[in-house]
Amino acid sequence: MTKSTNSDAFEIQKRIMTMTGFWPHRSPTIFYRIYGVIHYGMVASFALSLLISNAVVKDFSQLIQSWSMFVAILNCSIKFTIFYFKMPAFLDLLDFLHSPHFTYYEEEYDVYLARIIRFARVLVKLFLCSGVTTVILILIAPLLNTVRERQTPLPFPLDLKKQPFYIYIAVYVFQCFALFSAAWTSIGFDNLSTSMMGLSASYSKILRETIVKITDLQVLLRNNELRNILLLYGVSDCRINKMFCKCVEHHLAIIEFTEAIEDIFTYVFLSQFICSAAGICLVGFTFMNAAPGSLDFIFALSFLGTLMFQISLYCTFGNEVTVQSSRIGDACYDTEWVYCGPVVRKTMFLIMERSKRPLILTAGKFVDLSLSSLVAVVKSAASYAAVLFQVMNK
Repeated sequence: MTKSTNSDAFEIQKRIMTMTGFWPHRSPTIFYRIYGVIHYGMVASFALSLLISNAVVKDFSQLIQSWSMFVAILNCSIKFTIFYFKMPAFLDLLDFLHSPHFTYYEEEYDVYLARIIRFARVLVKLFLCSGVTTVILILIAPLLNTVRERQTPLPFPLDLKKQPFYIYIAVYVFQCFALFSAAWTSIGFDNLSTSMMGLSASYSKILRETIVKITDLQVLLRNNELRNILLLYGVSDCRINKMFCKCVEHHLAIIEFTEAIEDIFTYVFLSQFICSAAGICLVGFTFMNAAPGSLDFIFALSFLGTLMFQISLYCTFGNEVTVQSSRIGDACYDTEWVYCGPVVRKTMFLIMERSKRPLILTAGKFVDLSLSSLVAVVKSAASYAAVLFQVMNK
């Protein structure tokens, strides 16, 4: 049985981001760079067109829908910009994942890594279904609306009724490509960062199980003919200490890996938190204001589900990183440390002391990625949406 490859956790995300030119390379070709710039420019210009359109939209419900989409597209542009400047650090992080510190464990513990890889693949596929469904609903909505002529999926700062028909077609196609590019890349990007967090949590689980197994009496009895427990642990101290030293190195590698994730993605997380709160508020208002079964209702329901899925991914994986890292110290207490010598105990003490400070991922150093933060964001957004609904329906 061969061990799982940690890069498999974000293999699908890599393909997705490569399709739009956003996956980083050490020496990208000129064509690949131009291809990525075109996609980025398309998303940025789309965000700008939505911002300008918001100043001329007269229908309030359409204005709210336009602002919700503008917030989502703006969030994509901000995340892509931050990631562009962090690409060298991200490439170093990918190289670091090939370190032997992440492969020293026994094969029986590979189940934790294999599990997170499978989970990451399922999540990205679910996110693709959710995101693509929302985009398709937005794009086909004008085709199903027979009341208004020459309607585009989202507002555009031109009166297209007064423009030639080919201008209308060009704008429609532009919005289709820009919206698909933004959604496609964002899906890959969001699942990339959460997969990295999942790897950190799984390696903490592996470390915890390895620590407990090192001093397990049954394991020592299989490798030694002695049956006196004190003598058995006495002659095994040297070997046990060497294994604990590897655990210390693994622990430090997990810490370095998680700190690198924090450095690369912390302001991405902050952008996501702010834009998700605003998006959930605006889309929630559309959902409450729309007639059940209408296109606006279906759009709001689909878009709201995508936004909730997005922010939940970040907070759930961030919470798991913190929980699993805090349990490493408990694993040292679960060992047969009372039979070990002072050298082994000192090595264990290093692990226990460092684990007293659990690994915490933050959104711009302001908010921890945790389930409590998720509840706070959703609760605040829902409250503002309810207030907006009450004000507009007096």
